[in-house]
Amino acid sequence: MNKSVLLASESKYRKQLLEQLGFSFTVAPSNIDESPQVNESPTTLVIRLAKEKALFQLSNFPKHIIIGSDQVADIDNVSIGKPKTRADAYETLMACKGRRIPFHTGLCLINGEHGKIQTHIDTFYIHYREYSDKEINNFLDKHLLLSCAGSIDWQGAGISLIKKLEGNDPNSLTGLPLIKLCEMFRNINFQII
Repeated sequence: MNKSVLLASESKYRKQLLEQLGFSFTVAPSNIDESPQVNESPTTLVIRLAKEKALFQLSNFPKHIIIGSDQVADIDNVSIGKPKTRADAYETLMACKGRRIPFHTGLCLINGEHGKIQTHIDTFYIHYREYSDKEINNFLDKHLLLSCAGSIDWQGAGISLIKKLEGNDPNSLTGLPLIKLCEMFRNINFQII
């Protein structure tokens, strides 16, 4: 019999992805400080935050399998998360124009019963096309995304700003690398199918 699963996230996108696997789970956001530490690389940040989110819930759900995840865009080794304002979103999209930008997603799975912790970083690249200032403003006027790392929704209108996608699991761009998560579940004998 499978154990209970907890998604330590308030992201509706992660919840939607996990629902695709077809089992029931609980959602409980983790209230942690997501600020980068001094000189912390984007990859170190996402794995630390994914682990902290999962560990935050462990005392409340000690018998659960807990999933933590976090994502940032990496622009010149600077972590870019969700924009706080339209101006932030505009600045991010300008910095991405015509470039290949890595999006790092940190994943942590904790088996509460045994204390086993698995972590993984999935990197997926967005090749942005050259676009005009007017296109960015039009995009932001219609699709201001304050809930998406890097200010873009690749499954929505944001696709119009993209030249190419590159990586192993496109779900990681939405915030939860399902291919790796399924492998982690298999590692602890959690049956999906």
